[in-house]
Amino acid sequence: MQSVVEGKPSFSDLEAMRKRVLGMAAEDVTGLWEVLWELNTEYPKITPAVRLFVAWYTMIHLIDDGLIVLVRWDSAEHTEEEVGLGEVLFLLVDGHNWSAPEDSDSQQLRFHTTPEGDKAYFERPAMAS
Repeated sequence: MQSVVEGKPSFSDLEAMRKRVLGMAAEDVTGLWEVLWELNTEYPKITPAVRLFVAWYTMIHLIDDGLIVLVRWDSAEHTEEEVGLGEVLFLLVDGHNWSAPEDSDSQQLRFHTTPEGDKAYFERPAMAS
């Protein structure tokens, strides 16, 4: 996924990130900040603004396609509350929601797959090498 040139991701980069984030969601209840960490690792030379845009774009499309859901995660209680679609955009455009929590017992925005997302991830055809 190293084809980003001069900080400008291509459409193939966006599709690769979409698959990667779907995999993250299928494996665990994942924090929004982890998407940025993944981008920081994969694309260390792109600007923070571009990273945030790619993360936002990826999340919006996966949510809109019904493959993942955004949830409010209460770490202390280990409970979650699904975020309604009407609120998703407002929460994702707030940059503070993409930061790792300072307190492990705080409420956090996380995401995981839907049954459709699990099916899309786990039943996808094997990729040719």
